[in-house]
This record gives sequence, structure tokens and C-alpha cells, in this order.
Amino acid sequence: MRSDNLFFSAGGRLRALALRPGFWAAVSGVLTAAAYRFEALWWLCFFSLIPFCFMLLYRVRRTRRVTGIIFCYCFAYYGVTLLWLFEMVTVLAPVTGEVGAALIMTGAIAVICLIMAAVHSLPMLLFRRARTGSAADCFVLGALYAAGELLIGAMGDLAFPWARLCNITVPFLPFVQSSALFGGTFVSFLIMAINCLFARAAAELMRLEWKKSLWLAAAAVMIFALNSAGGAIRMGITDNKTAALAKTETLVVQGDFPSNEKWMATSSDMLSVYLSLSQKNIKESTRLVIWPESAITTDLTAYPSYTEKLRAFTKENGVCLITGALKYTSDGQYNVAYMISPDGSISAPYAKQLLVPMGEYIPFRNILCKIPGLCEIMAETPGTELLHGRETVIFDTPWGGINSIICYESIQPALQRNACMSGSALTVMITNDSWFGTSAALRQHLSHVRLRAAESGKYLVRAGNSGITAFISPCGRIEAEMDTYCRGTLEGSVAFLDGKTVYSAIGDIPMWLLLIPCIALFVRGAIFGFRLRLRAAQGFIEGSIGDNIKHKNTGNKPRIGAKNNDKPRIGAKKADKPRIGARKTDEPGGRAKKADKPGKMAKKADEHGVLSEPEPGASGSAETPGTDGQDAGDDGENAKNT
Repeated sequence: MRSDNLFFSAGGRLRALALRPGFWAAVSGVLTAAAYRFEALWWLCFFSLIPFCFMLLYRVRRTRRVTGIIFCYCFAYYGVTLLWLFEMVTVLAPVTGEVGAALIMTGAIAVICLIMAAVHSLPMLLFRRARTGSAADCFVLGALYAAGELLIGAMGDLAFPWARLCNITVPFLPFVQSSALFGGTFVSFLIMAINCLFARAAAELMRLEWKKSLWLAAAAVMIFALNSAGGAIRMGITDNKTAALAKTETLVVQGDFPSNEKWMATSSDMLSVYLSLSQKNIKESTRLVIWPESAITTDLTAYPSYTEKLRAFTKENGVCLITGALKYTSDGQYNVAYMISPDGSISAPYAKQLLVPMGEYIPFRNILCKIPGLCEIMAETPGTELLHGRETVIFDTPWGGINSIICYESIQPALQRNACMSGSALTVMITNDSWFGTSAALRQHLSHVRLRAAESGKYLVRAGNSGITAFISPCGRIEAEMDTYCRGTLEGSVAFLDGKTVYSAIGDIPMWLLLIPCIALFVRGAIFGFRLRLRAAQGFIEGSIGDNIKHKNTGNKPRIGAKNNDKPRIGAKKADKPRIGARKTDEPGGRAKKADKPGKMAKKADEHGVLSEPEPGASGSAETPGTDGQDAGDDGENAKNT
């Protein structure tokens, strides 16, 4: 084959690919993932979803095509976002080899993308019948996307709400302050609605409807401006309130033990390092000391020598110490957080409730362990057989209650809500992110914590083994931050806040209620589609009966009364004469003008997914804007044919 033929063949394939809705959905996924990966590109999320929204609004009218588009988007978005999982290759390589570890991580990413796509598809399937053909579709689509995020977070132990749209806008704090009212999912709803409005504005621009396009774009900008302005006001009020409150001096210790060495080192050696760093940098005004997750890699209460050293430290300095450790029971072991009071008493431990699937436990163990070698691999990885905690524990201090969230739990807003409703006035997050290396997962994980602070209106202290160690204000602002992968301490001051935000009190109920009008529109669309099919079926039956009668009456034999039929009918001459007012109907502006207007049924059919009428004979062309080559049986097309 000649090179020029190859060139033109490749060009043809590219043009064919560019006409597929799935391709543009994948482009949206990649651009949105880039906005999440690079914090400086946060603004891109308000435009990156336009191709995805355009395809759903105008190019797809079949259920299977809607599902296909969502799968293309989810595999692109979540797949690119979760590339940091390959950092785990170095952790698993000693057990499985580099090739085996890479295959495991590839399979894990594929499974996660598949689950995310399937869950997002469930509410999105309502959109085909819930479309109204107006700007309301933008908000319907935003609500259905937000419902998908809610379902992902409601999957219990398998919940993985890592890459929600709201996390992308955390660098621009004024926009995420509305999460204190309705949660981070509400912010995702606004992002999706803004993208849909821009997509609809682009469609009107293609129709040369300049005025409609400008109004839609102005509505998108107005939503962004109003939400940001309200957030800026909230941040100002919160800062003034916290400035007048008494602060508690806090010291956070970052031990920086590598993951591949942490579980090999003795707990006594690590305890000595943490005690030395704490004693060296503590001040007289310090009242709270925080150590990261698994700072002690054994059961604290099982070794009296450990507990005596900790009690002596807290009594000598008059501080409360919160540290991560393990807890052994007859059933198994837990990942826990302890608090040692200034009087030396040790609190009841808080056991981690949300564990990392395949990292801290094996879900569906009876099924997955049938895979050859899987359980053996997980058994050789430390900390993979932990048990779930079931209770929220609030540590009592002289200044107020403190709740702890451990590492992975920060991605689940429900746990923070439960703690706030249980009387927590300060949140302490302990984590070990050394598994992530220097990947984007470090900043992505931090974005969840900042969002939890904005949702709950509480100060949040983050203590990481290797970082990111930080003090976060009730608005989500980073007030102090320590460099990653270094050993040292970070000092800061926090205030104990007893109040509750609206979101802490009512949770995601308003977002679930948004599904009610979506379901109502779905029922309306289903009834309308049923009527269209019924009318089409009635028309087909009537036409068939007429054809049969005509066929029976037309034979070789002359019919009775044929002669009479051959004669001109009475009034035939009158029928040939122009009617009164014929000139008026031929002139523009007469009755012909009204006849050219589409009827109510045509308008309704156009509202159900038709951007522009196809050219004659092009109804099956995939290149016609606003039509789908496989949608010939759609309700709107049936209405036009009838």
C-alpha cells in the first residue's frame, strides 16, 4: 500500500473517530482528570465537561448509547486520575515481581473504572426520558450526575468517592463553601450544571441563535459568581469568629518512616524517635501533641513499658497525646487511635471504620481467595487482615471533644458528619501516605480533608507519617504546612468549635430530594413516548386496513358503477377554480405562513433530543448534527413519521 493511501486511510479513521460520541466523552474525562491532577488548572473543570454534556444533550437518544458514553467518560476520567496506583508497584514488587505488581495495579484500575461507570450509569439512564428540551435539562443532568456520586459513597465498605468533581475546585475555596449547606455533592452538581449550560449555549450558537446563546452563557457565569460571592462572605464571617476565640497550641510530629521499613523496624525504636522529637520541640504553651497513623506498630496496651513512657511524657508536659497504633483482640486486629490524657489515663481506642479494599482487608474473601495466589500475596503484605470498627469515639479534653479520622476515612463525608453530631469540636486526621511516593495522590488526598473542614466548619489537624502534615481552618484554608518526606515537627494553634453546619445536621437529604423532579420528568417522558408509539401503531393499523380495502376493490373485472365513476363529478369545475383567498395563502404572511409552523406534536418531538431536522434521506446518517444513525426507532422519529 502506498504511503499516500495510508495517510488518507488514517485521516479517514480519525474523522470517523471524531464523529463518535464516545470519543468526545473520553476527551472530557481526560481534561477533567488533568484539572484534578494539576491544582493550577482547577478552572478547567468548568469547561472540560462541555463535550460530554453536549453528547448527552443532543447526540444520544438510546439507552445503550447513553451507557456507552458514560463508560467512555468514566474510564478516561477515573483511569487517568488513578494512575498514581502504580506507585504501589514498588511495594508489591518484592512479593509478586515488578511485572506481576504492574498487572495487579492495571487490573485494579480497570475494576474501579468499571464499578464507577456502572454506578454512574444507573441514575443517568433516567435522562433519556427526563429531557424537556429546555434549559432545565442542564440542571436535570447535573442532579443525575450528583446522584451517581452519592451512590458511589453509599456502597458501604466498597465506597470509593475519591475523584468527585467538588474536589477539583478545592484550590478555589470560595466556590466550595456552599458545601457547608448541602455538602460537596452540591458543588459537583453546580459544576455539572455550569458545563451543561455552556454546552447548550454552544448548540444555540451552531443554530445562529446568538441571543439564546448569550443568555445561557450568562446564566452559567452568574451561577459561578453567586456561589463564589456567597462563599467569600462565609469565609470572612468564619475568620472573624475564629479570631476572637481562644486557641490551643498544638504540636504535630512527622516521623518519616518509609513504608518498606516501617513494619520492619521495632516499635520501641519508632517510639524513641517520636518521644525525642516531641520532647525536643515542645513548649510550655503546648497542650496537644499528635502523632501519625501507626506511629506504634503494635498493641499499645499490650506493652506496659510503652504505656509508662507515654504516661510519663504527658504528665511531665501537661499535654494530651493522640497517636496511631494497633489493637489486638481474639477476633483479630484493628487500626486504632488512642489518646493519653495529662493525668496519664488512656482513652478507649477509636477503631478505623472504613478500610482500604485489598489494602487493609480482602472484600468477598470467600470468592476472591479462589483466585490462585491472591490470598498468599495479600498475606505477605503487612496490615491486610484488619477488622472494621463500628463506633464513633469522641476523645474528651478540657477544651472540648476531639474526633479522629484515620487516613482513607477522610474521603467519606458521612464519618465526619457522625462525629460532629456526636459532639466533636476539633478533628484530628492521622495518616500514612508514604505508600503514594511523590505522586499526585498526596495533594488529592489532602483535598478531601480540606473539603471535610469546610463541610463541618471545624479546625482540622492532619498528621502524616511522611506528609502532608498541615493545619487547616474551618473554611478549608491551609494555615501551616510541612514539607513531605522529612523528619520534624509542625506547630500551630486551633480553636474548638461546638457549632454545627447545615450539612452536618441534615446531610445529603437535599441532594437526594433533587431526584424527585427528575423522576417526575422521567415519568412524564415515558407517558409521552407511550402515547407516540400508540398513535404510530394506530396509524399503521388504519393504513393497513385502507390498503387491504383498496386491494380488494381493484380487480380485473369492472366494478359496479364504474361508468358513473368515469364521469366528471358534480362540482368538478368548481374544484378546478381557485378558491377564495388563494392569493392570500400564496403571499407571505397569509395562511400559508401559519401552515408552515410545526404543530404541537412536532415541537414536543423536537424537544426530546432533536437539535436540528435532518436533510431528506439523511435520517440514518451519523454525520447529521443532532441525529443518531441508530435512533430511527426513537419516539421523536416515530412522531414525525406518523
